[in-house]
Amino acid sequence: VRHPVEKFLSYYLQRSDRELERSLGNLTVDRWSAPVWRSYLRSVSRDGLSYSGDETGVFCNKENLLCVDRNLTTEAALPL
Repeated sequence: VRHPVEKFLSYYLQRSDRELERSLGNLTVDRWSAPVWRSYLRSVSRDGLSYSGDETGVFCNKENLLCVDRNLTTEAALPL
């Protein structure tokens, strides 16, 4: 079983637009301070995000609150 932090970091590196890193002068996640991490985690908490599913190019599965890029998702993965 993967460590939860390792799993999160892997997900972040695969799915993030890396905007926060760019805004910090390209400071990579391994060099973030505790306050930066707290700020980032607050910004992506379930309560901090709101997706209706109507966003351009975004498909949201309300069952597990997963949103994916419609253009990068195969037809078989989209709802009927």
